[in-house]
Amino acid sequence: MKIKNCSENSARKKFSVIFTSVKWWEVAYLLVSLVVVIVLGVVFKSGAVPILFSLLNIFTIFALGKGWIWGNVVGIVSSSLYIAMSIINQLYGEAIMSITMAIPAYALSVYTWIKNSQKDADVVSINKSISLREWIFAFVATAALGVGIYYLLEVFNTAFLLVSTFSTAICLLARYMQVRRSEYNFLCYIFANLISVVLWAYVAATDFSYISTVITFSIQTLMNVVAFVNWIRMKKWQNVDEGFEIIKQCCLKGLEEK
Repeated sequence: MKIKNCSENSARKKFSVIFTSVKWWEVAYLLVSLVVVIVLGVVFKSGAVPILFSLLNIFTIFALGKGWIWGNVVGIVSSSLYIAMSIINQLYGEAIMSITMAIPAYALSVYTWIKNSQKDADVVSINKSISLREWIFAFVATAALGVGIYYLLEVFNTAFLLVSTFSTAICLLARYMQVRRSEYNFLCYIFANLISVVLWAYVAATDFSYISTVITFSIQTLMNVVAFVNWIRMKKWQNVDEGFEIIKQCCLKGLEEK
């Protein structure tokens, strides 16, 4: 019975720590974003798949912006829907990005985020710093893979080849930073979202039902800005807490025992 009560108390504590970090204005902009997407989707008859993708993707960004590990699981589902949408509209670069990068990155992030999570909640512990050597490696690898991606997309006769290649390369860097638990993943996503706004705006010009997707990526851009700022703050708080924990273990342990 004691074990059960201890487990329940631990679960309640985790739940409390997670949701007390959510501000009222964050809930407000999340709800407004969801309502806007649903209304636009219904008005312009976007269809169930684009609307569901938009809703799940907004949930994903919001959850990842708060450092919640389960946001990666929702990301796998939303990426699967995006693959279907991209193939239908011949945006093969976007589809390939999701198959080869997005889904594997979300899966790897589940592992790395769980392995490096905060003790009292299912919140990721943000990487303190990325070394200059690793940054150089990431940029060189992204550039090299970008060349290969260009010719691969050319084979598939991808629409907007150069733009799709650049978008895919940026997302590749973003995915890597996501797995590495760096706040700069959101900065990369901001640029990628802006490119996606342009791509889907061209699609919406011929099929206006996809205007909800354009609005969704616009909302995602703003959400990633908020997430980037939030991770910077979280990183600062986590470093302060970790520093206190070290002092406590080294210097205050004996005093507490007395």
